[in-house]
Formats: sequence, C-alpha cells, structure tokens
Amino acid sequence: MKTLLRNKSVCLLSALIILIMGSFGLPAGASAPEENAAADTSTVENEDGGSIPIERWLLLGPVFSPFPAFHQEDETDNDGAFLLSYKDIKIEDLDPEEGRIEGMLEEGRNRWVAIEGESTGASIPAAEKIPQIAYLAAYIEVPRWMKVKVEARGTDPFEIYIDGKSVVSSKKGTGKGTPCEFQKGDIKLEKGKHLLIAKTVYLPADSLLGWCLDARIAGGGELEENPLVTLDP
Repeated sequence: MKTLLRNKSVCLLSALIILIMGSFGLPAGASAPEENAAADTSTVENEDGGSIPIERWLLLGPVFSPFPAFHQEDETDNDGAFLLSYKDIKIEDLDPEEGRIEGMLEEGRNRWVAIEGESTGASIPAAEKIPQIAYLAAYIEVPRWMKVKVEARGTDPFEIYIDGKSVVSSKKGTGKGTPCEFQKGDIKLEKGKHLLIAKTVYLPADSLLGWCLDARIAGGGELEENPLVTLDP
C-alpha cells in the first residue's frame, strides 16, 4: 500500500513538473536559456574595415594604348592621368556580361571574361612593357535607397564609376608593383542593381611588374546592410 502511494506521488510530481515547463514554452528535458546568451541578429554592422572586397569581376582587355605625343618631354606622372581621360570607350556605352563582345575593341581582347580576385584584388595580365588599358565590371544591388561607400587601391592609375558617375580615382601608380593607399568615395543609390566599372591603366616600368586593382564597398551607415555583388546584369 505504501509503495502504491509512493508511486502515485512520483507520477503526480512528474506531471506537475511537465505542466510548469510547458507554461514557459520549454519541452520536457530542455534547460532554460542562459541569461548572457548572445542575441541572434541578421544586421551587418559596418565599422572601420567593415567593407567587403569585390572578389569576382568581369574583365575586358587589356588593350594597348599609346603614350601621349609629349611623353618624352613631360613628366611620366602625367601619363596615367592622360590615359585615364583618354576616351577609347565611353563608359556609358559598356554593357558587361560574361561572354559578351564589345565591338569597338580589337578582336581577341573585346570579350568580357569572369576572373577571380586574389588577396591584393583583381590581377590583370600585363604581357608587354607597353601602356595598356583594362576594364573591370561588377553589379551591386542595394535593398533600398542608401549611400554606398567605395574604397579602392591599385598598383597603377584607376578610376571607378557607378552608373557612369565617377566615384573614386587615383591618377598615379606606385611604380613598384605594389598597391597604393586606399582612395575613398561614396555615392547615393536607389533600390535595385547598379553597374560598377573600373578603368585601370598599366604604365610600364624598367621591368615587368604586377598589375592589380583592389576595390571594396559598404553601406554608408554604421548599421547598414552591405550591398550585394554579382556578375549578373
């Protein structure tokens, strides 16, 4: 009789525990969450260094480009600025898509190809000690109106455009095959996809040096989401 009463008491106690745990939304056997557990959040905080690198690009070129006629008489520092301003192609006429051919360039160098970036950015083949121009492209998508920050560095002169507007540039190369310091700019964009194009100029030195461009983007506010980067138009 005592054993039966004891068993009934245990069953009643177990039922009471299950009832109490159920009122807190916890399954039987589960433990309450720790008070100091980190809260889950999908918001990306962009603090210093919070920008994301563009790791995949569409590359057009490089194509050979002559120095200005006054090259031997002028300072070589001006060559980069000249070639950047040289309108071999209108930026607004470019329509990047993998495999697409741009008819205004010489055959064999007029097709957009996808390339993977490296730790120092996109590496561009510079096969000869001749001035050359190349174009890199990517599409960025923003979920709403926002200010987008762009920072970039390169071994050689470059200029970055978004929707045809110049955002950031560097008129000089380091002449050492190593990237310059980051140059920064920003632009206000509406919701949707936007075309980013980088024009970069290779200035030959006494020996063949590396040619690369490293570009990064971020939302303009501390709690802004980063824009998405894609190669799809």
